[in-house]
Amino acid sequence: MYLLFGTKKILLIDSGATVSLTSFPIRQHVETIINRWCINKKKKREDLKLVVAHTHNHLDHIAGDGQFQGQLFTTVVGTTVENVSYFFKLSKWPYSIGTFALDNQRQVAIIPIPGHENASIAFYDCTTGLLFTGDSLLPGRLYIANFSANVDSIQRLLYFIESNHLNVNAILGAHIEMTQIDKVDYPIGATYQPKERLLNLSLDHLHQLNNELQEQWKAGFDQRHKAYYDAFIVDPNPSQLPPYPSNGRMAEHGFILLPLSTLDLVWISHKPMFRTPHDFQLVLMAKVTHPNVNSLSLPTNTNVLQNQWTILPDLWSLNNLLNGNMTTFSAQLFIGNFEQGGQYLCNITLEIVWPPLTIVQLNASEIEPYQPLRYSSYLLSNMIVNNQTEIHLYLLHQIRVQPDFDTIAHATIDPFNCTTDIEREKLVDLLTKNGNEWAFPGLNNELLNRLTVSSGVVRAQLLNDIYSTVCSMSIIEEIQCTLGPDFYDNCHVTSHSVCNSSSLLTILFFWLCFQKEL
Repeated sequence: MYLLFGTKKILLIDSGATVSLTSFPIRQHVETIINRWCINKKKKREDLKLVVAHTHNHLDHIAGDGQFQGQLFTTVVGTTVENVSYFFKLSKWPYSIGTFALDNQRQVAIIPIPGHENASIAFYDCTTGLLFTGDSLLPGRLYIANFSANVDSIQRLLYFIESNHLNVNAILGAHIEMTQIDKVDYPIGATYQPKERLLNLSLDHLHQLNNELQEQWKAGFDQRHKAYYDAFIVDPNPSQLPPYPSNGRMAEHGFILLPLSTLDLVWISHKPMFRTPHDFQLVLMAKVTHPNVNSLSLPTNTNVLQNQWTILPDLWSLNNLLNGNMTTFSAQLFIGNFEQGGQYLCNITLEIVWPPLTIVQLNASEIEPYQPLRYSSYLLSNMIVNNQTEIHLYLLHQIRVQPDFDTIAHATIDPFNCTTDIEREKLVDLLTKNGNEWAFPGLNNELLNRLTVSSGVVRAQLLNDIYSTVCSMSIIEEIQCTLGPDFYDNCHVTSHSVCNSSSLLTILFFWLCFQKEL
């Protein structure tokens, strides 16, 4: 966020990533700075108008708007293309250039630059020579939602600067995501970045970005790709990239099968490696379509989940699945790990519920690990126990830097043991959202710190969350754990005695498979 002062108006660029008045009282901080400035300049607060505008319409840039809306001497600019065009008098979006006067001496140019987001704009401060580019150019990952619009926008921004012979003292983006090592970024959602790259970029970086975009545009859609530079990474959204080569990554792709409240609907987690053809951490929902697989309620005793089920499909292309060209496949079902003596049960057919929840390509060259410990969550069940909501989740460890480890845990959350700024009636929906990412403060991302029964109750911070949600999680069990980079050897998980209800569930699996064979 940036605060620009004039003698008549003040411009706040972006309002932050958190709604909380308690943990993030952004308006209070801004007003404190303004009042201090007024004292130094012998001005009255009521003589200054605060305008809150945004580099673009993403939650992490507009979440604090509610603290400013309806306040005295304050205007909050809307976040749509129409809102921005109207306020800054941009008659022909995105080709018009607007001017916003802070006073008679200080002018700020408004340049539309859609591409990262439809309503993206840049601010050029004519007095200081500072160019504010939001998420369109920063020391980090430059996500591109509309490639053609982004190509035009960056070219147009560069033309505006050079054709008007403007001095650019620094280009200031909205985030720092790069380390001090060239071409190396921090993990997405990192909460610990000890050696960040400097924030300010230069006009040379804008030229680099423009040249890269122009070259990729001329090369055509099939040649579009992620591109690494010392200070930033050009990172088009998957929808803006060509599909994976057809029939590529052909192999027997094993999965861990995670049952839900009915047997015919399951999560499946790809067994990854740090090398092709298995170089993806992939989680998707699937439906067991065999007609004899009837609904099977999970017992309320969560210990029954202490079995592991795996599936071994026939030979097929992972690329075809990732491209959405494969909707069903057949597989052998095992109780236990089929790579380590698991017991074959029967053949099943699975129908993929598109789209997959998690698609992460593993990169053997990554050197910056997640810190602290990181897991993604997927809903197992949401039940009422003793008149209290009890949410059961599968937790999948996020893999990044080899050798790493692939582990899945089973945890429960009582929403009443969470601190959050969201309304309580909406909290359950937030916690049960599949693909949520959680960090575990105080636990380094190491094998010995992985979540197991011995972890007991741990505090977990929900990432990419504007409500500052932190919850207590009870770790019920570790379902599986294997060691990278090939994720074949297990992590020497302490075995647990399996209760009678777990044995009953195994018998039911056998019965279902036997019915199929009949």
